[in-house]
Amino acid sequence: MMSLPQPQRLDLTADGDLSALKWTGEREAVCLLLHGLGDSAWIWQPVIEAWPGPRPTFLAPDLPGHGSSAAVGLKEAKSAAVAARLAPHLSDLETPWVVGHSAGAKVALGLVATGLLDASGISLVDAADAPGPAARGAVMAHVAMLRRGAPGLPDLVATARASDPLADPALLSAYFQAAGCPGGAGWHVPIGRGAEALMSGDIVLQQRLPDVRVPVQVIRGAFSSICTAAQVEALVRVAHEPRAPATIDKAGHAIMMNQPAALARAIADALV
Repeated sequence: MMSLPQPQRLDLTADGDLSALKWTGEREAVCLLLHGLGDSAWIWQPVIEAWPGPRPTFLAPDLPGHGSSAAVGLKEAKSAAVAARLAPHLSDLETPWVVGHSAGAKVALGLVATGLLDASGISLVDAADAPGPAARGAVMAHVAMLRRGAPGLPDLVATARASDPLADPALLSAYFQAAGCPGGAGWHVPIGRGAEALMSGDIVLQQRLPDVRVPVQVIRGAFSSICTAAQVEALVRVAHEPRAPATIDKAGHAIMMNQPAALARAIADALV
């Protein structure tokens, strides 16, 4: 039986203000994992644990204002600026497959479409250019809840499940325990100033996707209110080299907490 992978914490910058987790794999391929608004590198742990077959090496940065990376101003937290800041610290990665979830998908395009990173392919996971006001409001409410926290870890899990009943409570508990900070008012997830700028429209997926000259995979959760089936069709239509899109059953926007094994299989199939 394959042992569960344990990550190594890395400082990507000399001053330690940009952090990442690295899971060393059993094969030569490399996956760069970019989380979305309000998450951290730890959000990918369930996907990596559920990976089918030999694992590639995974590198997952904490984007600015998230996790162990330092907070930044609004301008520096926009996805194009984040991509430009990450790129010099990814030069050791040999043609990684880039996976971007939600707002992280815009960072992924900021790296690949502009030639800042030489990638072998890209997976856009439940990403959308313009989620409706209700969906946007739900995302921002979720981020506010993570920042505010709860009296204890079980309370934080219960609060998160109230807005995402599809989430596995055991996965949420493991994620919050790894990514959260106990103390003060209770458990909360570190989200610094400027993080919300990832939601801004500085990179438009449908405009930049035609510039990506490597395979593109689009994935959505079947119950997602962020990325609709119509939005998937629009992204696939403008992709230069689209792979078959994937819809993950019994999943909403937070697919990593809903169906990590199914998401792992979908991404692994694209890498083959």
